[in-house]
Amino acid sequence: MIIMMDKKLISDTTIKINDGIKSVGPLFATFIGGVPEQHISDDGHIGPWVKRNESGYGFNKFHLVEDKKSIEVTANGLYMISVQIFYLGEASHFSYWILLDSEGYSNTRRLTKCSTSSTVAATEASCHTTVTVPMKRGDRFQIQQQEKNRLVNLQEGYSYIQVMLLSTDQGKKRS
Repeated sequence: MIIMMDKKLISDTTIKINDGIKSVGPLFATFIGGVPEQHISDDGHIGPWVKRNESGYGFNKFHLVEDKKSIEVTANGLYMISVQIFYLGEASHFSYWILLDSEGYSNTRRLTKCSTSSTVAATEASCHTTVTVPMKRGDRFQIQQQEKNRLVNLQEGYSYIQVMLLSTDQGKKRS
């Protein structure tokens, strides 16, 4: 939707403040690996992650928890989670889950799975997926590798998690 204000066209994702325009559209945070590579052999949680500095659109409505392998949101809202994991090695099948832990749920929920394969013996492979989900303050999500003995390249430009806050419901209390 486009609206006219003081003979200027602005979209519904902006508001006019004192003759200036301030964006109120989606905010995002990008997380990159806290180590260059990770060999998945234990619980399968991928990480640790660190927040990359972004200017202009970044937000801080989260905490890195559980050895920086989980992201906890601190604001109720509709979120888009986008993940790319880059694999190295000789394995032929690579897959991971985006998992969500929420108050009121007794079990961890599997939001979506990303899966890829390769027929080449020594290989590089990447898997990217996106999911949009409402989350409440205190909800945590993490990335869990399904297969054991996988090598993940966590360097910037290869693997990342991007979290976008699409809409907030700040007035609503956690039920």
